[in-house]
This record gives sequence, structure tokens and C-alpha cells, in this order.
Amino acid sequence: KVEGTANRALALSPSLGEAHASLGFVRLFHEWDWPAAEREFRRAVAVSPSYATAHQWYAICFALKRKWMEAKAEMKQALELEPSSPVMHADMGQLLYFAQEYDEAIEHCRRALKFDSKFLNGHVYLYQIYTQKKMYREAVEKYFEIQRLDVSTAYEARVEAALRNAYAREGIRGFWRARLDYVTGAT
Repeated sequence: KVEGTANRALALSPSLGEAHASLGFVRLFHEWDWPAAEREFRRAVAVSPSYATAHQWYAICFALKRKWMEAKAEMKQALELEPSSPVMHADMGQLLYFAQEYDEAIEHCRRALKFDSKFLNGHVYLYQIYTQKKMYREAVEKYFEIQRLDVSTAYEARVEAALRNAYAREGIRGFWRARLDYVTGAT
């Protein structure tokens, strides 16, 4: 549906950056046609340079190809256009995480959560970064915060207590083992 709508919009006005960005998103995430996605994102930012989402998605396109300088430049542009967007800060955090720039990634995720303390992606990305940096205490706390915020999962205080006990007894390996046991139904 997105592709059809975007193509109809472009038939009426070929200079709609939003439509080009939407086509780029479809090419990137649904068709995995990275060259076509990059062409659409390039068009989107050329005709609508103030459309932050086009820069954001273009950054992701670059990041998938490990073109970190280009990815960071596009995300920086998106952030300049929407400096108080939790989405943009969290995505910059995730991009920096993939680029292994963990401290700066943490900073951006924390900024995202200052703008929206319940923004789930900001918490998830922080959990991943803390885990990668072996900041296990922070990662475990973030994990429980995610469980309380995520409406798609059933939060259970007894499970949290069991996981906390496992962490206290055996550290992060105990936590992960207990979590795996819970998820697989072994406990």
C-alpha cells in the first residue's frame, strides 16, 4: 500500500521528498534493494532537505553498509532539524552503538529519554549498549525497566524477583541463564 500511495503522489508531484523517502523505506526494509533505497533517499533529501525522517532513514541505509561517516552526517542533519525528537536521538544512539562508539551512544539514548522517559527504543538501545560495555548492573536494571514499560509483554513481579536473585547469586551469567529458563519454560 505504501508503494502504491507514494507512486500516486509522485505522479501528481515528482518533487515530494516524503514520497521518495517512503519508497526508499520500502526498498530498504521490505525488498532489501539497497541501491534503489539509496537512490530514493538521495532524491528525498535533495527535494525536501528539511524532512528529518528522510535523513534518518538515509542514515540507516548508510549504516547498513557500514558507511559510518555518511550515516552520522545524515543523522546529525536529522537531529538539527528535530533536536528534541526522542526517535532521532535514540536512532543516533543505535547507529553509534553499531559503530562501536558506546559512550556517545549512551549520551544520545539518555537524551532521547529526557524528552520521553517512556520511549521504549531508547531503553532497549541502552540495555544493548550497557550489555556490550559489560555494564551489567545498569543493563539488568534497564531490562526490568523495559519489562515494566513494554505493553506487549506481561510483567510479573515474581519473575523479576527470581531474575534479580539469579543475578545477585551468579552475576550476569546467572541472570541470562534464569531468563533463558523462564523464556523456554524450564522453570
